[in-house]
Amino acid sequence: MGGAWITNGMMPFFLMALGCVVSALGWLAVDTLRDIRGDIKRLTDGQSALNEKMHTELQIMGNRSADRHADHERRIGKLEGHCLAAHEVGRG
Repeated sequence: MGGAWITNGMMPFFLMALGCVVSALGWLAVDTLRDIRGDIKRLTDGQSALNEKMHTELQIMGNRSADRHADHERRIGKLEGHCLAAHEVGRG
């Protein structure tokens, strides 16, 4: 049997070595999946924080816009009042 590269006496050691390799590959796969899951969690948390910050910024901008609009309305009201007063003075 010149083609037999492993003999019956070596079979237990070969199987043990093969088991160690398979186990190491399994642990490597599990560790890699944990790293990927952690990366995804960090990205998701970062995106949530960014969304929350943008929502807050948009609220602030909306409040400023509403304040400006109210200020313009007050100014227009004052101008209308002055115009009406001047018109009444001109009539009288």
